[in-house]
Amino acid sequence: MIPAMRRDRILRHVRQSGAATVTQLADAIGASESTVRRDIDTLAAQGALARMPGGVMAPERRLAAFEPDAAEAERLSTAEKIAIGEAAAAEVAPGQCVVFDTGTTARAAARAVVARGVALTAVTIDLQTALALSESAGVTLIVPGGVLRQGSYSLLGAPGLEFLRGIHADLALMGAHAISGGLVTETSVELAETKAVILRNARRSLLLADATKFRAPAFRTVAPLNAFAALITDARLDAAARAMAQSAGLTVTLATPGGAAAP
Repeated sequence: MIPAMRRDRILRHVRQSGAATVTQLADAIGASESTVRRDIDTLAAQGALARMPGGVMAPERRLAAFEPDAAEAERLSTAEKIAIGEAAAAEVAPGQCVVFDTGTTARAAARAVVARGVALTAVTIDLQTALALSESAGVTLIVPGGVLRQGSYSLLGAPGLEFLRGIHADLALMGAHAISGGLVTETSVELAETKAVILRNARRSLLLADATKFRAPAFRTVAPLNAFAALITDARLDAAARAMAQSAGLTVTLATPGGAAAP
């Protein structure tokens, strides 16, 4: 198992139980205790876990500006993100102007759109997503430009932000760093501002977020949940999170790896 997948499982286990010993984690993810200790070192250094004697516990409050590096994020909850991306691609109609957010889940949607052969105009602020979309001859691709955000593939600031303020898109496929309290939040002020502009200039916006994104808020609010028409997530979503989305007026679709999306 690759390190990113192990760490993802460790984080899920600790979030669910609140705390765990090294032995419990080793048993839960099928790894040696020495391997788990190394993963704990990495996660604790990032602020994702808090140490305690003999193990770890969920921090009282997740660091608002914490996010995994881009390469590691690409490998977290991969199957769920692919399923969410495929469900989102099914919402895209030929000829539409679609904005693809930065991030791994929106990127999965872009790959699914290319696989379906949908002809459209695509706008994205994400270099990796642009690369995926460029593989389709039927996609007219626009990358507005800007300054590359350190540790990511996002282009932020001028001239891209001004371009986004002037468009009128049919659909926006949006990701999120965290969702809680009826709000969608991000770790960066600049990224949150860019996402808010995209939302204001799209006729319909879908929130693409796997179940792990329902957690303590990140640093900056992007928008309330009711700014979105629908949530596409995975079957791990708990009842409280689903109720929060539905109470905000969102249609909730659960995408299952290898299976059909279900309401």
